[in-house]
Amino acid sequence: MLTLTPFMVIGAAVAATIPHGPQLDKRQYGLAQTQFINASRLDFSPVNLQILTKSGERNDTAPLLYGLMFEDITHSGDGGIYGELIKNRAFQGSDVTTGVREGYVGLSILSSENPAIPYGPVLNGYRPIGDVRLSLDRLHPLSSALPTVLQLDIPYNATGEVGFLNEGWWGIDVKPQTYNASFYIMPSGIRYNNTMANISVSLRSNLTEDVWCMSSIPTGGDLSTFNYTKLQTQLHNTAMAPNANNSFAVTFDAAEVAGTTFFISLISLFGENFKGRQNGLRKDVAQVIYDATPKFLRFPGGNNLEGRSTATYWKWYETIGDLRDRPGRVGVWNYYNTDGLGLLEYLYWTEDMGLEPILDVYAGASLDQFSLNMTNSFPEDQMQSILQEALDELEYITGATNTSWGALRAQHGHPEPFKIQYVEIGNEDFFSNTYQYRVSFVVRLYMFF
Repeated sequence: MLTLTPFMVIGAAVAATIPHGPQLDKRQYGLAQTQFINASRLDFSPVNLQILTKSGERNDTAPLLYGLMFEDITHSGDGGIYGELIKNRAFQGSDVTTGVREGYVGLSILSSENPAIPYGPVLNGYRPIGDVRLSLDRLHPLSSALPTVLQLDIPYNATGEVGFLNEGWWGIDVKPQTYNASFYIMPSGIRYNNTMANISVSLRSNLTEDVWCMSSIPTGGDLSTFNYTKLQTQLHNTAMAPNANNSFAVTFDAAEVAGTTFFISLISLFGENFKGRQNGLRKDVAQVIYDATPKFLRFPGGNNLEGRSTATYWKWYETIGDLRDRPGRVGVWNYYNTDGLGLLEYLYWTEDMGLEPILDVYAGASLDQFSLNMTNSFPEDQMQSILQEALDELEYITGATNTSWGALRAQHGHPEPFKIQYVEIGNEDFFSNTYQYRVSFVVRLYMFF
């Protein structure tokens, strides 16, 4: 037996990953936690580590040794495994580029897609079809969560096919499958004459005149000018496009809509999702991961859990329910997150792949926008609200349907509680200068859990 005395032990998520159940009772937990803290960067006292070296003896391999640690970074969520094929579907926000600016300490925003408001809404990803004008509108919000919409102005002398297209995430890979398309639309009352018979949606090449598939949505001219109407259809595609340089188009016959203004938002296109899950994972990407036979999924991050400020951390309760009620958030990795891949979608991911869920909960510390240190923390006297959010999240996941949050989960389509055995609290908290008072959060959460 070999005994080592390390100088210091630092965990990636220093707060803790707590096993729930018989593995560790609450009386033992206080001692185990104390020993762990003594091995942190705040205390350099030695820790003894014993490793078996006798020939023929070995420890059992941990059943959860191999798995997935996920966060939305480099568009691994939006534009990646999340099945939405439309870029900027609800005009929630945009990208920035950061770097070092001479004369300033730390990172600065060097450029942004919205030059006036970094991370603000933009029209990126959209192009007009025909003689129309595209702009952003905030006078006719789809919802309080999605206040910015597309304004499509069609001049009174327009002719032919008019509308708009979306370029997707670096194009759209068109292949034989059924696509589900939807969007919300509301005409301006003063500019609408109720003569529109239908709206067409299609997948088409950007390089040639090829239209790979098309569907017509009948409207009969009867669209509300007071409330948004959700229109949806399926595109049954049999073509295999030679490349991904394709777009999704929404078009009108100018003879029917000349002089009309439409407000449109939450423009969506999904291919066939993994396990047929609505608002789920891209089938092709998810299948590769499933075939690798991982054993666990840790979500939702990572730095992206913490946010660039205490106002922009991952708020689980804003990632559930109808997509119209998800505002999204400024992500850590220089782009806006739609939060279409939300808490329930992560749980379905674990369920559909048979993975052990490892839930990471926010611990009151966020990153610094200049990437200097994790200096943004909730004050000690406000940590109770963070604790309550974590407890509410656990109730949403594991609570019975007679609990408030468990009932909401059932309303969202999953009456059976999920099982959570592992909870990670915080992420790389050793960077913060507030760990001393926030560590009590760890103990209190475990005692409740």
